[in-house]
Amino acid sequence: MPSFTPAYTGSNVVVSQAQLYYQPYVVGTPGTLPADTVALGTAWTTPWVAIGATDQGVTLNFARKTQNIMIEEQQTPILVLSDTTDVSIDVDLAEDGLEQLRVAMGGGTITTGTTSDTLQINSDVSQFAIGLETKNPAGLARRFLFQPCVSTGNIKTEFRRAANKHMYSTSFVYTGALENITIKNLHT
Repeated sequence: MPSFTPAYTGSNVVVSQAQLYYQPYVVGTPGTLPADTVALGTAWTTPWVAIGATDQGVTLNFARKTQNIMIEEQQTPILVLSDTTDVSIDVDLAEDGLEQLRVAMGGGTITTGTTSDTLQINSDVSQFAIGLETKNPAGLARRFLFQPCVSTGNIKTEFRRAANKHMYSTSFVYTGALENITIKNLHT
């Protein structure tokens, strides 16, 4: 009797966390991924900044909407065109620092003083380059680069006795051409 079990490669099923990095996006001098010689889990160098602790990890979203082109003579589409594509990275920042607030709120300026630090939020959103590193099926790095992105924070933080930790939720929305997204998969 034939088997109806689908063929698969078990080692290609991967469970892992991801480290999220950001840096200011500068037109003309875009961010770059670390060299292939940089091992998985090694901190990326300046100007990359690790996002820090998260509440539920990082979620990568890629949603392509299509338009079916139909003709009278056929019941199925004769052509399917790409209409819009939404790409974003969602994260709930679990560290309560001014830098996390600055990034979640879409940008701003932190001024350091002798007795206090001040965050001034921008009216317009700042652009960021976003890097994401996770583990691939070979146990090596898979790195993503999205630039430019904007942080569209949706912050609702409770300030109560014995409640949950302070968190700052944001979504980094990719605003570039799809052809400019880089996904690098190390294999040696």
